[in-house]
Amino acid sequence: MLDSLLTRFYDPLLSRIADRLAQAGARGRSLMVLALIYAAAATAFVAAHAGWFAVIFVVLNRVTAELANVSEHRKPVHVVDLSDLVLYAALTFGFAVANPDSALAATFLLLGIVIFAVCLAQAQVKSTADRTMRTIVGLVLFAAAAVACLKPETFDLIAYASGLACFPSAGMLAATIAIRSA
Repeated sequence: MLDSLLTRFYDPLLSRIADRLAQAGARGRSLMVLALIYAAAATAFVAAHAGWFAVIFVVLNRVTAELANVSEHRKPVHVVDLSDLVLYAALTFGFAVANPDSALAATFLLLGIVIFAVCLAQAQVKSTADRTMRTIVGLVLFAAAAVACLKPETFDLIAYASGLACFPSAGMLAATIAIRSA
């Protein structure tokens, strides 16, 4: 439900932008590479304690990954989820570099993200409920990353809370996989 509401809002806009980019010669794979470069830049800014710049590059990463998805005309799980995984894993590393005392919290968050991503890939998001869960987790991680970039002293709390949020979401996806394979 949430996914369809958001999709109705941003799909027409992204489609127009992707069409113009395609006319200019930009392709989905090029946009994905650009999104990954933005993720690397955001990570460098996090490690350098430059939170506002990190947030700008996180937003650029998300928009560019969505544009890559639209221009490739793929289902969202392929392109965008790869970019999500790389972005949030890289940011987590950046926070650990910026403050080595946060390494345990960063590792916990990374574990939650990886487990969720593996379950998401296996579930082959098909139903509206699966897509809505993916959208909610994506929005939560985006908001958590933005807050942590702007208030790095909150990273440990945000990392543990976000990591904890990933585990039940992964469990729900694992249950979906089990039900479908039964």
